[in-house]
Amino acid sequence: GFGCDFEGAGTGAGLAMMKEQNNTACSMKTLHGGSKCCEDGMVLLDADQVQPEEVSTFYYKQRFYYDDASNGYTNLFRVYWQAELKNNEWDVPACAPGTAPEECVAVLTNQGVAKDTMWPADPTATAGWNKQYWPQDGSGIQLIYAGGHCHVGCISLDLVNLDTGATICHQEPVVGTTISPGNNAMDEAGYAVSIPPCVWSDDPRDGLPPPVVIRPNDRLQIIARYNATRMRSRDDPDVDPRTSDIAHYGVMSMYQMRASFEKPKADVHI
Repeated sequence: GFGCDFEGAGTGAGLAMMKEQNNTACSMKTLHGGSKCCEDGMVLLDADQVQPEEVSTFYYKQRFYYDDASNGYTNLFRVYWQAELKNNEWDVPACAPGTAPEECVAVLTNQGVAKDTMWPADPTATAGWNKQYWPQDGSGIQLIYAGGHCHVGCISLDLVNLDTGATICHQEPVVGTTISPGNNAMDEAGYAVSIPPCVWSDDPRDGLPPPVVIRPNDRLQIIARYNATRMRSRDDPDVDPRTSDIAHYGVMSMYQMRASFEKPKADVHI
């Protein structure tokens, strides 16, 4: 469903920024692309087309590697947050004609209180899919991994602690450079081929910064920046005028993280 209206909007749970911006991804009437068109049971046919009776079956194979859990591992749990609360995706509005390229940037931000705005998005989580569990003694969680997820046109993602002003994680996509069809796999020119994550460790042998501690009442902010260059000319007779003002459809701006509970010795709160 659509979540530009959500319970707790305007409180620590987060801001209804997409509703305030009247984003076209907030309604099926104005949606022109993205995952909302492809949920289970939905059919992508015109009204005058007949749904075929045939059913296609697909198979896929997964391979899992594992080690003995007694070999000194710390269990990590999932922590999740998104700028597009809680709609899962948003449309990037194109900048006005004549805008300088360096200024043609769309920004979506959100902010909230950690204990109210983060959730695990994990059906096996202690408090369920929608509720992040926090220690009862007021201590926090320590981030070990933060992987920002964004789509074509993404410039950067930032996770910020508003109480200190410190940037917890800053990410920029790595863009491919090779122009050689058929011989440029994972380095396609102009395409984001990876988004290096932020990682931490409490083991000095890893050569990584110590885990970042987030406590329940910390105020957090997420900032997503996208290239908003107009992709479709308003004067093109083949372009639906309803879509010419959208630079990118159904993009995402979210942090998928892994954490453990705060350890008394590791107070690296920023």
